[in-house]
Amino acid sequence: MHATAIFSKKRWQVRNIFLFPREFYSLRDASKRLGLAPGVLRRDIETGRFQAYRNSDGEWRLTWRQLVSVALSRWTLAEIETALGDDTLAILPELARSQTLELTLPKYVIAMLTVLAAEANGDVSSALVRLLEPIAREGAERFETAAPGFASAVFFPHEGAEDRR
Repeated sequence: MHATAIFSKKRWQVRNIFLFPREFYSLRDASKRLGLAPGVLRRDIETGRFQAYRNSDGEWRLTWRQLVSVALSRWTLAEIETALGDDTLAILPELARSQTLELTLPKYVIAMLTVLAAEANGDVSSALVRLLEPIAREGAERFETAAPGFASAVFFPHEGAEDRR
C-alpha cells in the first residue's frame, strides 16, 4: 500500500474516532475504526488491557471514552494531532497537547528510552510519557495547583477530565 494511502486511512480512523463520537461501538465497529483485527481487540479486552462492557446479548461494546483510550495507546500523540489538524484544539485538553522540550540526559537513559520505544512500537516521547504517567496520575491533585488543567489532561478521556463530549 502506498504511504499516502496508509496516512489517509490512519487520518480517517483518528478523525472518525475523535470528531464523530457515538454512545457506543460494537467490537467490529471499534476494530474497524482502530484498524485492528476484531480478535486482537477482543483478546486485549478479555485480558484486561482495555476496558469494555457486554450488552444484554453478551456482545462486547465500547463507550466513546473507552475507544479513545485504545486509540491513545495505539497511536502516538503526534500522529493523533497530525490527523486532527486544527481540530486538535477543540478535542484535546490544552495540557494534553504536545510541546517540544529539549533535554540533556545521560546516554544510558537515552539508550533505555530508545529500547523501550522500540519494544512498544512507538517513539521515545511516547515511551517517556508511559514512564511518567503513573507519577502524573498519582500526583494529579498536587500538580494541578502548579498547572491548572493538569488533571483534565492526565485523565482524558475519562470521567474527571474536562468533558469534551
